[in-house]
Amino acid sequence: MVLTAPRDAFSYTGAVRKYRRTADSGRQSDVVRCAACGTRLWHEPQSFPIVTLTIGTLDDPSWGVPASEIWIEKALPAAIFHADAELFHGQPERQKQIEAFNALYGDA
Repeated sequence: MVLTAPRDAFSYTGAVRKYRRTADSGRQSDVVRCAACGTRLWHEPQSFPIVTLTIGTLDDPSWGVPASEIWIEKALPAAIFHADAELFHGQPERQKQIEAFNALYGDA
């Protein structure tokens, strides 16, 4: 699960390593990992001024409730999806995910 935030509102401490990857769509994103252990921390899409933070790396991830589930067509057969989440079979347009978030949490 990831948490999306405006890039200019995000800050961090500690050493990280970045590498750029290209998705099947052709879009590029920087993947950021902890320099010490290699844990994936967040992504920085080149096409949009946001970060997508891996919520499991937060001190307290318990408050996170998914607003949308993506790539459900590739989920394991026993996967359980959150009842309030909007389901997408593939990668939705970013606006669709924003709308799903706003429907669950209110306009941001």
